[in-house]
Amino acid sequence: MGYYLIQVYLPDIFVVALSWIVFWMDKTDMGNRMALGITTILTIMFLLGSINGTMPKVSYPKALDWYLMVSFVFAFFSLVECLIVFVVWTSGNKRRAMKVCVYIYTNCIIIHNYVLNYT
Repeated sequence: MGYYLIQVYLPDIFVVALSWIVFWMDKTDMGNRMALGITTILTIMFLLGSINGTMPKVSYPKALDWYLMVSFVFAFFSLVECLIVFVVWTSGNKRRAMKVCVYIYTNCIIIHNYVLNYT
């Protein structure tokens, strides 16, 4: 368990936390926000591929696969949130953009804590 904790779980937690940095970045700086989001998604996919390369081949997804796929979903949804906020922000409805940003951020934290407790 110690090997996977150091090689998979902790780096993945840090990568997901890194993907949430886009919530504090400037809303109009879309290039850097997208670059950070895509980098975190690619990092999670690399973790998934490298771990599956060292594990035995089975026909069903393992618990580690589910954990990394859920992490991928969180990073992907933070990227989607960036797009939504950017589109709403540039359309001129800044109050609605702030509500969307806060709503998505709080739900991501709640779901991530739920997954950590039950995996």
